[in-house]
Amino acid sequence: MVPMAPQPGMVPMAPQTVMVVDNTYYGVSPVACVCPNCRASVVTNAVASPGLLSWLACAGLCLVGLWPCAPIPFCMAGCQDVRHYCPACGVCIRTREALG
Repeated sequence: MVPMAPQPGMVPMAPQTVMVVDNTYYGVSPVACVCPNCRASVVTNAVASPGLLSWLACAGLCLVGLWPCAPIPFCMAGCQDVRHYCPACGVCIRTREALG
């Protein structure tokens, strides 16, 4: 192919960059989104695991003498970090940290 010469009166344009902003709220439940890795429209796999908030709440309960209640933060979804994975390619799309 032969590159075309610019026509008289026309100004060549620079390539434009398009930025995609993801406004999806990633909470403790799976969410519908588009995977940034494989571009598939998916519902994420949400995997919860104890995070900093769980450990701090556990330590706080122990410090005030409520050691029998110390495991409770590890059972509460709101105290755990949640990682959202793409079911198609397995990439971690987003991490929701309970404390952060």
